[in-house]
Amino acid sequence: MKKLLILSFVFGCFIVNAQLPKDSVIMTVAGKQIPLGEFEFIAKKNNEVDFSSEESIKKYIELFKNFKLKVAEAESLSFDKSPDFIRELSGYQSELRMSCLSDSKAENEVVRAVYDRGKEYVELSQITFPFSSAQCLSKDTVEAYNRAMQVYNQIKSGKDFDELGKNIFEAYQQCVKDRDNMEECLPVIYEYVPCLLPLRKSKVFEDKAYSMAVGEISLPIRSADGFHLLKIKNRKTLPDIYRVAYLRIGFEKDSVTRTKEELSKMAEEAYNKAVAGEDFTQLIKEYSSDMDSGDGILPPVQPGQLVKPLEEVVYSLSTPGEISKPVMTEFGYHMFKLIEKKPNPSFEEEKDNIEMEIRRGDRNFDLFKSFDERLKREYNYTFFPEAYAELEKLADEYFPNSNEFFDKAADMKKTLAVINGIEFPQAEFAYYMVRFPYSVKTYANDFMREVYDLFVRDIVTTLEKENMDTKYPEIPYLVQEYRDGMLLFEISNLKIWSQPLEKQAELEAGWLKELNKKYPVEVNRKLLKKLKK
Repeated sequence: MKKLLILSFVFGCFIVNAQLPKDSVIMTVAGKQIPLGEFEFIAKKNNEVDFSSEESIKKYIELFKNFKLKVAEAESLSFDKSPDFIRELSGYQSELRMSCLSDSKAENEVVRAVYDRGKEYVELSQITFPFSSAQCLSKDTVEAYNRAMQVYNQIKSGKDFDELGKNIFEAYQQCVKDRDNMEECLPVIYEYVPCLLPLRKSKVFEDKAYSMAVGEISLPIRSADGFHLLKIKNRKTLPDIYRVAYLRIGFEKDSVTRTKEELSKMAEEAYNKAVAGEDFTQLIKEYSSDMDSGDGILPPVQPGQLVKPLEEVVYSLSTPGEISKPVMTEFGYHMFKLIEKKPNPSFEEEKDNIEMEIRRGDRNFDLFKSFDERLKREYNYTFFPEAYAELEKLADEYFPNSNEFFDKAADMKKTLAVINGIEFPQAEFAYYMVRFPYSVKTYANDFMREVYDLFVRDIVTTLEKENMDTKYPEIPYLVQEYRDGMLLFEISNLKIWSQPLEKQAELEAGWLKELNKKYPVEVNRKLLKKLKK
């Protein structure tokens, strides 16, 4: 194996302890050498020095020296040895390193696209023809596809989508009831989806639904669940967030049945009391037919959660405290009180939640795509489709993470990819699929494609980690700066900032005088002269 399969890479502390050449040391404080690179990096990063001005350099030398003296004092007290300090520094190192292994701008754009898509919701119907097994080869999907196409052709010839969907679904349910062996019944699902929002269905399902026009019917689309036919009924802007209290006066309460006239009278009475200012929670307790209704406040209302007449009533309310007139349905009279109406969360409010959801599923490839593609270019990635096609053919016979697949692929030696001049044969990828079968895809070729993308990502990311110190020479200095900054804060808080404000300037001056006597300092004046040039 060509040192792949996730090479371990330990991100050690970047603090320089080795002896440095004299011509690269700008200062020595308490016996510790300060490299010129660190001095210049901090100066330029903070825009604190004009290197053309001798006076500016002199002032900065003094500031830098005092900073390092305080750090040396903190080290002498072992502040850098505490578990909390080590933990925080390690966390910063990891975050810094991870920031070099991603494209935050591209990731943000992916999250933003999901957020923007969610400003609109889709109302649709779907008919699903599930696959016959949890893990499917190409041959296992043929029956479901053919059934989906038969129904699609019936719809295109004039049959109503929803009526046909309901009929075949009911026929399947009846088959299950009538037969002892469920496997004799061909599974199908009909579903009305009143409100499809992002991240609620599989990516392929969602992408297709949002790309279709109102009234359009899709050809069969394949997901992990099977083949789907979709019909788009409507597309609407997502309404504001409504929180309402709800009161239902039903035809029956405590086993007592009431007439329409009695119900109408009670509803009018409850409404008049509500608009007169009586407490709505008390009215719920007095009139509600729902057990354990409590204060009656519903979770935030979303399109499709309530039947159409009630949804229209809720969305007609505009001012908190407003009471709707009683609305009649087959379940009785319904009244609502608007508790709160507010805009949907902003992108900044929703960003972290959306990103977390994306990372959990197959959409995480969208997040990493830009970074992966950049690394593939930098490390001269070359793909050999003919070699991959041979693996696809094998995946038509055996699921790619199975022992049977690996046994057959173990002798396949054709080059599948070349990355950074290293050849990766088919067999190596097959071994990777056995070791790291990290895909939720249930269709063999989808599974293999997703794991192949992970295979390539692992290789280029490992190469990037190995080259990180060369590509990002500022990392050691950023870590050193963060480490010293933590020590400076702790020692300054102990010595100065915990004291009364009026005494701090005098204490600071006395402390610095003491530190200059306690710790030797050497400044490389020759190197300073070169800096000025």
